[in-house]
Amino acid sequence: MVATKSNMIPLGTTAPPFTLLDTRTGEIISFSNQTEGKGFLFAFICNHCPFVIHLKNHFPTLFNQWNKEGVKVYTILLLFQTCSMHHPNPVLGICLSPV
Repeated sequence: MVATKSNMIPLGTTAPPFTLLDTRTGEIISFSNQTEGKGFLFAFICNHCPFVIHLKNHFPTLFNQWNKEGVKVYTILLLFQTCSMHHPNPVLGICLSPV
């Protein structure tokens, strides 16, 4: 995991429109260039990542604070239904903060 290279896109890059299922509510969440907010944070996380596991208890405080400051936070979580790293069965879901 540590040796995996990231492909950082420049800050300020316009996000493409998307629609995903909010796994908490069952509602469809949409994002487009019409979505209002002071700023947006898209956190792509995975439930078995050691970095996410280490920081997950801090996410609600951070994300809720940023929401209060007008930054909308989208937490996009890749859930693995099996523990096998060789044959994972991923399910993509979204949780629109506050968490």
